[in-house]
Amino acid sequence: MSNPTNRRIVLASRPFGAPTQSNFQIETELVPVPTEEQMLLRTVYSSLDPYMRGRMSDEPSYAPPVKLGAVMIGATVSRVEVSHHPDFAVGDWVLCQSAITTNSTKISIFILSAFPMEHADAQVPPRGSVTPHGL
Repeated sequence: MSNPTNRRIVLASRPFGAPTQSNFQIETELVPVPTEEQMLLRTVYSSLDPYMRGRMSDEPSYAPPVKLGAVMIGATVSRVEVSHHPDFAVGDWVLCQSAITTNSTKISIFILSAFPMEHADAQVPPRGSVTPHGL
């Protein structure tokens, strides 16, 4: 892999009002190495979803808050870069709930779907889709 570093977006502070750039930090680390039954995914698209706002708060909510210094979580469209999983091959595209990083490792249970990239627009949940599903 040509880029041995992984960039990740972490929550640096809890926003009061609208989130700003100062509430986040971009950190770098070595690209994770997938183990047995895992894959290395390269994130191509990350969602920016209203649900994430609730995760930035430490107020009671239906989803646990992201801890300060922890990586933000969201839906990602990712490409399989390395696979040690029997159901996924290098080059497959997947939609998953993942840490917002350039690269991540996954076990199949977290994969929501696999699809051809030309269908990505039909796979990514539309903005606000969390609202009707939460009611």
